[in-house]
Amino acid sequence: TKSQAILLTADQMAGFSAIQLSAIADVIKYISTDALNGISSAAISGCIFYLTSDQIHILSLDQIAGISSKLISYIQSSLTLEQFQGINIHAIPYLRVQLLTSEQLNYLTADGQIAHLSNSQIYSLTRDQIQALTGDWLSLINNNAISALHIEWLTHEQLTALTSNEINNLTPIQIQSIDPLYLSEDAKFVL
Repeated sequence: TKSQAILLTADQMAGFSAIQLSAIADVIKYISTDALNGISSAAISGCIFYLTSDQIHILSLDQIAGISSKLISYIQSSLTLEQFQGINIHAIPYLRVQLLTSEQLNYLTADGQIAHLSNSQIYSLTRDQIQALTGDWLSLINNNAISALHIEWLTHEQLTALTSNEINNLTPIQIQSIDPLYLSEDAKFVL
């Protein structure tokens, strides 16, 4: 019952399995913040559909990492920026990147999350998302995952931030998509 859920402690919640959490789904919204923090990363997927946005906001990075791959897309709109860094690399292919804000995209980690995006996820990025990308994201050009259209959308600042190695790895089609104005403005682009 609601009155029993309110009294649950973090230690008690730590002992719950995913199946047990599913069994108390109708009262999970009443557990305290402290009790919620007690749910193990192995069991968190059992109650993810029953948590409120406020409860999702307080999940730890370990708990976020424990959310099963196929469930991550259901809660991605409720995650805080910091929580994006907790997403397990195996869940990355399930993100609906076209629905993420540019800020959320830039919070994905370079040491694994960005590298685990599929080509179709990268192809689905919008002009606004592409133009807001920073730093590690631009290294995606190296594996040719970004289309010529995406290269065309890069800002002058993004293009001039490319290293010589990144420029050398551009395909002929990607090079052709760069605005000729940018080619003449920066010596790095002299072909």
